[in-house]
Amino acid sequence: MSVIISCFEISRDLPSPVDPAPGRQVHRALAPDARFGYISLDAGGLEPEVAARALTGRYDVIHTGTSAAPSAAAPADEERLIFVNCMAFDVGREEEAFEFWLRVNEYMVRKPGYRWHRLHRRVDDDAPFGQINVVEWESVAAWEAAHDDGFRALTVRPDIPFTAVPTLCRAVPAAVEA
Repeated sequence: MSVIISCFEISRDLPSPVDPAPGRQVHRALAPDARFGYISLDAGGLEPEVAARALTGRYDVIHTGTSAAPSAAAPADEERLIFVNCMAFDVGREEEAFEFWLRVNEYMVRKPGYRWHRLHRRVDDDAPFGQINVVEWESVAAWEAAHDDGFRALTVRPDIPFTAVPTLCRAVPAAVEA
């Protein structure tokens, strides 16, 4: 099943352009200077006037990971976070980008605090990103610790086949109906 992923280039300090609803996840960037203030994952799609204000595309899940790594011992009151990494590359470089991502993913899924991931690949060639990886981490501290020297050795290279646009987020809770 395809998912519509929309990345909104607005400040995280503004209200969300879409409401969380059944079948829709909305994530708000943690950093005030993040390129995307909000990212929406939606099984049904957004209204055309809302989608027109975002980088929106249709994506299929091509890789999942559900085996959580050991706990990183996050504080009990800390909410888990979502890391969304949008990867831009030219049509025709899908396999090259996927193979590179797999090497990095093998390293990251073992890091304390990793919970799960879903890698999405564009269905339509005009989608703004070739792949979008959505990952849940136990805490900000676990995510930061995972981006260590080993991670940098894998990713700080001139031959990376995509441009990454990473965003750390927290889920926007759905409104409670009275």
